[in-house]
Formats: sequence, structure tokens, C-alpha cells
Amino acid sequence: MSDELTLLDGMVEEYGMNVYLCTHTSRHTPNGEGVSDVLHSTLEQFVVRGIANKEYGMPYSALDFWGPKECLTFYSENLLDADGRLHGHLVKHITSNTVLEGMLSGCPAHARSAFAYRIQEGYAFLNYRQRVDRFLVKVVQDNVSQGRNLIASLETAKASLDRLRGDSKKLHRTGVSTDRLNKLIKHVVENLTISDVVEIGLVEEDES
Repeated sequence: MSDELTLLDGMVEEYGMNVYLCTHTSRHTPNGEGVSDVLHSTLEQFVVRGIANKEYGMPYSALDFWGPKECLTFYSENLLDADGRLHGHLVKHITSNTVLEGMLSGCPAHARSAFAYRIQEGYAFLNYRQRVDRFLVKVVQDNVSQGRNLIASLETAKASLDRLRGDSKKLHRTGVSTDRLNKLIKHVVENLTISDVVEIGLVEEDES
């Protein structure tokens, strides 16, 4: 097993990723149940071209020249929702496609499920490293969002306390002074800063 495969398999285990992200040579893929990423890409191209034709009216004469790169661009820019998943109304092209079903009939059950999972969850046309990378980006984005929500919640509660207490800085019966609360919120904000994450482009900075 290569060093990269060992690294990626370890990350899948560490973060509890769905094993459908794993390549067919991964230790997490049941023996004999996986298929290569090349076959996955072929099937993904078939689905994306079909959607481009049936949903967007693009002629097959133009789509015949599409390879993985063109399909990935169209998939990423047009077929995924704000959460990075296949738009719900497009799922029928996977679940109710008799031609695709025939193409998948020779694949093991695990491979068929992996194909459906990857294309529906935004992992189509990516290799193992890229799929793990995309998962980890989502983890960062989710944590940033949670951090923002926590800070907003703290600031809202503190604003309510300020209105309740007025301008008094004295210790109240709660046992926690206004100054101490200010220091607590400042500490949390400083330790949940997202400036570095915004800077490298993982999330977009608010315009306001």
C-alpha cells in the first residue's frame, strides 16, 4: 500500500468519512466490491451529458466532444446546489435511468452505491485525494459557520444584558460583572477568528 493511500485511508477513518469516497484499492472498500475511478468517471460523464441534453437542451453533437474536464466544469457550475449537492430534481437521472441501470448491472452493489453517493454529494470527477480534500473543506466551512453562530449568539445575549443592566458596571447578583462578560466574549472571538480561513479562500467574507 502506497504512502498516499495509507494517508488518505487514515483520514477517512479519523474523520468518519463515508467509505464510498474511498478508491477501490482502499482498505475500507470491501474486497472485490469496488471499481476503478476510471469507470466511475465514464459513468459520471454519461449522466452529466444526459442531463445537459434533457434538462438544458444541449445537442449530443456538441456533447460528444465533452471529456471529464468539460463534464466536471458543467457539473460544478450548473448541477450542484448551494450545499454542493446535486439539485434534487436531477436525482431522477440516476435513480430512474434504465440505460444507466444496465451499465451498472455488472458492478458490485458497493460500487453502485458509491457511484450514486459521489455524484449526488458533489464528489463526481474527483480522485481519492481530491474527494478527501473536498470533505475536509466542508468540515472547515461547517466549523466556521458554527463559530460565527456562536459569536453572534454570545453578542446577542450580551446586548440583552446591557439593556437589562443599563450602564451599571457593578457586580450584580448573578455573580458575573459586565466587565468580566466583555472579557469572556473578547476571548472567545479572538480564539474563533476566521480571518485566516477567509484569506485563503475557503469561505467568502461578508460584504457588510
